[in-house]
Amino acid sequence: MINQARSRAAIVSMLVAVALLVLGTSALAAAGKSKGKPDGGPIFFAITHTSGGFEYSAGDGTDRILGPDAVTYKIKPLPTSTGAIKVAIPKTTVWVSNGTLSGTASATLNVTDAKGDATVSNGKFSLTRGTGGQKGHTYTGTFSGKGNVMSGVYAITIKGTYK
Repeated sequence: MINQARSRAAIVSMLVAVALLVLGTSALAAAGKSKGKPDGGPIFFAITHTSGGFEYSAGDGTDRILGPDAVTYKIKPLPTSTGAIKVAIPKTTVWVSNGTLSGTASATLNVTDAKGDATVSNGKFSLTRGTGGQKGHTYTGTFSGKGNVMSGVYAITIKGTYK
């Protein structure tokens, strides 16, 4: 149960990172391809199912620049000897009104109590593949948040640079 909860928390963290990345890319598109523009916002997601050792999640968020978005995450929870769960996200996609941004993410998930409450920390994301109006744009940054491994529901906040 705890491993499944930790996996869910890891997936949630990655989903949030992806959503924030997509939101940031729209902001940079509007500002041109300069050194980038700071952006971020909240992402809410939940694990929808597991398959082949991965947890899949979906959610939504709102970015200051890109507006509303939808996110998906393919999460691989990796237990560690410290009890924390390393969360690898080999694929994350953020959908915004004019296209998508996809890439990878990672984070650490720590279950904090017997009820399954967890924190998401050390989150990093890199969205480097865009489609539609996001083609040629990137969004990189960090994220953190909290959730519950029993319910599989998470909330994260991303901060990054959109180019």
